[in-house]
Amino acid sequence: MFQRLWKPWFVYRPVQLVRRIFVGLQTKSFGFAPLRTSWGADVIAHPSRTIGRSILTTGLYDLAVSEALFRLITPGETVVDAGANIGYMTVLASIASGPGGRVVSFEPHPDLFAILEQNIQTVRREWASAGVEAHQAALGERSGVADLQLPADFETNDGIASLGQVAASGGRSVRVRVATLDEVIGQSPVGLLKLDVEGFEPQVLKGWERAIASRRVKHIVFEDHSIAESEVVRILTAAGYRLFSLGWSMRGPVVKPVDVGSLATRYEAPNFVATLHPDEMLARFRPRGWRALRCQTRRHTGS
Repeated sequence: MFQRLWKPWFVYRPVQLVRRIFVGLQTKSFGFAPLRTSWGADVIAHPSRTIGRSILTTGLYDLAVSEALFRLITPGETVVDAGANIGYMTVLASIASGPGGRVVSFEPHPDLFAILEQNIQTVRREWASAGVEAHQAALGERSGVADLQLPADFETNDGIASLGQVAASGGRSVRVRVATLDEVIGQSPVGLLKLDVEGFEPQVLKGWERAIASRRVKHIVFEDHSIAESEVVRILTAAGYRLFSLGWSMRGPVVKPVDVGSLATRYEAPNFVATLHPDEMLARFRPRGWRALRCQTRRHTGS
């Protein structure tokens, strides 16, 4: 029992223990609702689905990635959220980038996109944050249309839809628009790309070939379940990026050379950081503690 409670979100925020006990006593869900994050903003999420339940029980979703975004995003920068889902990382990025920044967010699923838009409206109305451009589209190597595959358990984990694979028995598909980052972002420099598109990451990078080749994207935080044979690693290494594994300890985030493999726990997806500025990146990760576990938000004056 003690080992289960010895986690940063409980140790650094003891009030989360009370919230966790309350969640354990709940017997039913009431659908999408605003859920308060450990870093201050409310995010509309479904408490019985993966992202919403994580916010309820820990105060956030994906501790290592949340912390990486807070540390790597410089106020005023452009941030791209590829695979935004309901917009948890989009809202976080808009707060980290601040009023002078810009966030460009992509989510193809129509129902999730509707929740993403609600979350964008809330953060714009209530918090000092970056402007957000939301696109109801998947990202790929070429623009067009494609089938978004929804597995049978999509209703409990709505982050597992994917392009390029036929849905297994019991699944279904939704026809969606596909765009390329080269055509949407143009010549703009980008401070950070968060990339989580369920195995379609190489195609997204190939659709941003000009920006990657011209070194206009400073940091990339991405998910990869087969890092040893990863095409993403090959693409980014060839473009001059240094790659690191991303994890966490009680004292703070952990980054190590990608050769060590995944640092994720058994209940997390493996995530990695690619950077053109490794010394700067390592310096930002050096301080102990957690920005994602304390309030980072500023309300609009007079609100």
